[in-house]
Amino acid sequence: MHPRRVTPALVTVLCALPILAAVPTPAAPGPGEPAAGADAGAFAERDHDLSHPFSERRRQRRDAAVRAMTEEPGPVSRTVPAGEAGRAETRPPAESRVFVILVEFGDRVDGPNGQRHDSRPGPRHNTIPAPDRARDTTTMWRPSYERDHYRDLFFGPGTVAPSLASYYLRQSAGRYSIDGEVADWVRVPYNEARYGNDACGRNVCRDVWALVRDALKAWYDGRAAEGLSAARIRERLASFDRWDRDDFDGDGNFDEPDGYLDNVEIVHAGVDKAQGGGEQGRGAIWSHRWYAEADQVGRTGPADNRAGGVPIGDSGMWVGDYTMQPENGGLGVIAHEFGHNLGLPDLYDRGDSAEGPPGFWSLMALGAYLGDEDGAGSLPGALSAWDKLQLGWLDVRVVDPTRKTVVQLAPNQSTGDPQALLIPLPPRPDGAKRWYIVENRQYVGADTTLVDGPYHLTAGKRVAIHFPYGEGVLIWLWDTAFTDNDVSRHPGEGLILPIDIHPDPLRDPTGKPLPTRFQIADAALTAKSEQTSAITLGHLGTFPSRPGTPTFTDTATAYWSQASPTAGVKVPHSGVQIHTEGPTRTGGATRVTITGPTP
Repeated sequence: MHPRRVTPALVTVLCALPILAAVPTPAAPGPGEPAAGADAGAFAERDHDLSHPFSERRRQRRDAAVRAMTEEPGPVSRTVPAGEAGRAETRPPAESRVFVILVEFGDRVDGPNGQRHDSRPGPRHNTIPAPDRARDTTTMWRPSYERDHYRDLFFGPGTVAPSLASYYLRQSAGRYSIDGEVADWVRVPYNEARYGNDACGRNVCRDVWALVRDALKAWYDGRAAEGLSAARIRERLASFDRWDRDDFDGDGNFDEPDGYLDNVEIVHAGVDKAQGGGEQGRGAIWSHRWYAEADQVGRTGPADNRAGGVPIGDSGMWVGDYTMQPENGGLGVIAHEFGHNLGLPDLYDRGDSAEGPPGFWSLMALGAYLGDEDGAGSLPGALSAWDKLQLGWLDVRVVDPTRKTVVQLAPNQSTGDPQALLIPLPPRPDGAKRWYIVENRQYVGADTTLVDGPYHLTAGKRVAIHFPYGEGVLIWLWDTAFTDNDVSRHPGEGLILPIDIHPDPLRDPTGKPLPTRFQIADAALTAKSEQTSAITLGHLGTFPSRPGTPTFTDTATAYWSQASPTAGVKVPHSGVQIHTEGPTRTGGATRVTITGPTP
């Protein structure tokens, strides 16, 4: 069979990335959410997957593109038919312009309707206190957060430290480039609690839309004060409007202006609520992605595209889609939220304190928190093969499981071909399709952070104890019967789950299985002589190395157990066998053999 690029389309997923130790609290319904009395077990999805009027159409387009990309032979075009949804993109534009605005808070504490939230003013930027490194090694901090820092963080060349631009350029193997502008700090009228409060009963409330509006107004007023006319400001912003992501005019052309800035990043002063919120506590803003003034769709917007959002002064340009993150946010959280901007979903279990089988294996799970002595999230991990497949950035070979196939599989972080294998499996009784995705994870590129980037926190402190994720051939089960990885609600089953080839659970000194992020550190196939890495986890114990496992057979039932139900995967028992030939920890390609069931 011949290598083929499989490229499911984009879907916007709006969510926040929680800290590893945080457990979300069930809350009241927010905008567009089910009424009181809805299943309490669903609160985490509702809390972080903030829908808007375009969500369903984007989902339809994604599903149509998935069908086309996995069922039709031959090369794939940039757009494909999507039924009632028109056409669907199979990959994002090759180039993106990103508008970044830095926002600090004012002293007014009352909202426009007189409601009073937290009375603390601000915060201003550069007021985050330095962490006590004896008790906190995970919080990102520097003495000064000025414009040049964010220019390097978003658009730097990546020669000294990775940037958003260099990260995505490398993850896409040169297929996607980012540039843009960082607007200097502006000040909005109100304190952070006016915008970040949880009065609606959720981590993110509609009040945060006012921050988008106030920040853009402050930026526009600043340019007007410099003597720029509305027309000149519009001309300056025009280069940020190249992508008609919703094909508003129905012509099937996504590479055209739609009156809305394509990629807007708002960086706010202070600490992320997902990290405790600092001095602002519950009044702080939770990092997220959403659509501003979504309730105004059909009423406001450019004259020919009433898609809601907020205006940028009198420029005639608007903002709908946006992401928001804190002043001291590392590249991990920025890259993760930008992944949502491109259409990638969260892969962690949103109802189980960020646990779930993906662990640190993907940026869209805990991989956003990988880092070094600079703090959690300073050196984010790679996108998984599935993530890249969704964006059209993966050279993948479709393998017929009924025939023996031998492949030299290139590392995930290379430009080799193929970078992954896609193995079709028998569908579920209801017709839902399933595949195995096989990738080769080596300590190269962004995966070098897996050597000692994964971590857990010392009891009672925010001091990280680091441990390795091992190299080798990683196997994922992709199951379209699910739309999330919330294994706390459906144990052993989810949208895209890595299979732990060493499923016997690691246990703490009391005999309790360790959390999932530890269990799947040795998930990859390796030669038997290539032992797993020993792990030392402080008060949780020390765990010696184990022999490597070179073969996966999905007729076995050992990859999920009731003892550790959120760590394992219920495989479909199709008889597919995946075997590694020779050493796998070479930093290069690995020989993989695929066979089907024995007649």
